[in-house]
Amino acid sequence: MDGYRSRIMRAGCTAYFEKPIDQLTIVERIHNALGIKQMTLLEKENGGKEAAMEERSMKILIVDDNASDRKLLRLIFERYGYHTIIEAGDGLEGIDMARAMAPDIIVSDALMPRMDGFQFLWAIKMDEDLRNIPFLFHSAVYTGLKEEELALRLGADGFITRPKEPDEFWREMVPVLEEIASGRRKPKPPQLLAEEMEYLRKYSEVVARKLEEKVRELEETLARRKKAEEELIKLSLAVEQSPVSIIITDLNGNIEFVNPKFCQITGFSSEEVVGRNTRILKSGETSPEDYQRLWAAITTGKVWQGEFHNIKKNGELFWESATISPVKNREGSIFHYMAIKEDITERKKLEEQLLHAQKMEAVGTLAGGIAHDFNNILTVIMGYSTILKIRMPKGDPLLNNVIQIQAAAERAAGLTRSLLAFSRKQRIDTKVVDLNDVVNGIRNMLRRLIREDIELRIVPAEEGLPVLADVGQLEQVLLNLATNACDAMDVGGSITITTGVAELEEELRDAEGVVEPGRYALLTFADTGAGMGEGTRQRMFDPFFTTKDIGKGTGLGLAICYGIIKQHGGFIDCRSEPGKGATFRIYLPLVQTIAEHMEPSETLPLTGGSETILVAEDDPVVMDITTEILMEFGYTVIQAGDGEEAVALYRDHWRGISLCLLDVVMPGKRGCEVFKELRRINPDARVLFMSGYSADASSLDHLLKEGNGFISKPLEIHDLLRKVREALER
Repeated sequence: MDGYRSRIMRAGCTAYFEKPIDQLTIVERIHNALGIKQMTLLEKENGGKEAAMEERSMKILIVDDNASDRKLLRLIFERYGYHTIIEAGDGLEGIDMARAMAPDIIVSDALMPRMDGFQFLWAIKMDEDLRNIPFLFHSAVYTGLKEEELALRLGADGFITRPKEPDEFWREMVPVLEEIASGRRKPKPPQLLAEEMEYLRKYSEVVARKLEEKVRELEETLARRKKAEEELIKLSLAVEQSPVSIIITDLNGNIEFVNPKFCQITGFSSEEVVGRNTRILKSGETSPEDYQRLWAAITTGKVWQGEFHNIKKNGELFWESATISPVKNREGSIFHYMAIKEDITERKKLEEQLLHAQKMEAVGTLAGGIAHDFNNILTVIMGYSTILKIRMPKGDPLLNNVIQIQAAAERAAGLTRSLLAFSRKQRIDTKVVDLNDVVNGIRNMLRRLIREDIELRIVPAEEGLPVLADVGQLEQVLLNLATNACDAMDVGGSITITTGVAELEEELRDAEGVVEPGRYALLTFADTGAGMGEGTRQRMFDPFFTTKDIGKGTGLGLAICYGIIKQHGGFIDCRSEPGKGATFRIYLPLVQTIAEHMEPSETLPLTGGSETILVAEDDPVVMDITTEILMEFGYTVIQAGDGEEAVALYRDHWRGISLCLLDVVMPGKRGCEVFKELRRINPDARVLFMSGYSADASSLDHLLKEGNGFISKPLEIHDLLRKVREALER
């Protein structure tokens, strides 16, 4: 200890005292050495206001090129009551600050740019005005004994190596301050040999170069680390914000990580699934064979792709498309699995809707084709039975038989109309009507249809509901719904029909498209019947699907309703549960035009004429009955078996032909092609088109707008004669 004391004293220290010594004594001695008045006990009791002001007047100059180190030193001094701190960034700035501010003590780093600590200390000691300022050295670079001796020989009052914790740093500073605080400090001029000065210069150059290299290395390391951190942040953000689910599991399928999208889709939080097995998502809908193929692939290092029908936390089923791959470590061993999964529930629904639409289209095409051929047959049956009825005298015993044939033919015609309505190939005769009028107009018919033990309530809206519709088709929808409702109520019940306005804020989607948001007329048909389960409800609009006993239903009633409403640009859906009845909602687009008031139709007497009519029909039986009907009522008929013959006959006799009755589909030339040929011959030629496939009328719209007529098969005698008369009188 004595050797250490002697060494310190030779270095120029004014005084030395040994510990233990209390902190108050240390502070008092330091303040005495620096000429600062101490607080007496009385002053302490009075609050020490005067002494506190003198204490704050002590100036400490901290010289360090590192701002963080300067801040740390400031905090250490302030912690122990020194609050007047001056800072400088290097030796040159420190000299200027020392001359300008006259600090009471200087604490300086050793290695700094422009002028390092040793050069700064030498400059301080060489300055007449500054050499007596106490000087404390600290350094994280110059840490050897030779450097410490050099600093002390230059005139430093102490030398502290770093890095150190703040408390440890202060503890090492206290002995230096104790020596300064002894009151006997007499600074000595620096005593350096020439070789020591040269050593200092060269050593500083070497250390400076090494420090510069270290700084460059550190900057490169920091740059690489920053880049790695940026890449890690980028990867982390990409995973966190990924639009697909990402799951990482261990080799047993236990979940170790899930991203937010997984939580959003499944309803599980990260805390709920981490540590649990992926089996929590199994619904039982995915086959065990699929899971076997999955594990066989990923455990052998392959990537597996497939689909899962999984279950969410709330029990809802959903579809996922998944890609699962093994994750290998640096040695190439599999140590994790990663799954990237996309929710494809909506896509699956769209696929099902597409398949359903294709099925409906295929069945519709078949139904339409059958109806087309069947209409020709019915034309013959209905035509000849009507002629028989007209020619038979009253009281003929066979008259009732003819009437029954007519009734059966009418029912068959209704069935073909239903088939065409289902296939949406029935031409609809639309006009603007008030939906309230349609509902009120069919009230009596519905009353006759339903049983007496079923109550019928109709509640129309107070405001008008103008829609563009075929009244007959809408009546067919209501009749079909009423028939189904009656069958669903074994003993009594009620049917309630209401109308109103619906504001759709979101689009409605079904198997065949989307109904856009907007204002719609809403027709609600509710019954108190047996209701239906989800399975039945999903298939209720399928053609030929029925829950009735064999022979009690065709399975076309609701399919026809669906087809009619879609043909009107509307939407129909159903809400039902077993035992709670069923509620059908029909949305029809509202129009701005004022609706026509519906007048009851009148049965007009059969009227004929004496004009000449060219009939072009490729079916001989239909040709015969059409000809016979027209001739029965006074018309002269010229027959043409196809389009080519019709054009040729018209060219020869056009001046005597008042009307051309053309089948739309014929061999050689179709009806529209024949029409164009006829107009070339006679621009004023009158034409009435006919077809058993009413969709043909759609292709003739531009011709029908020119004033030409159209009649659907089967040809009912009243309609045929009325349409012919209307065409002749245009």
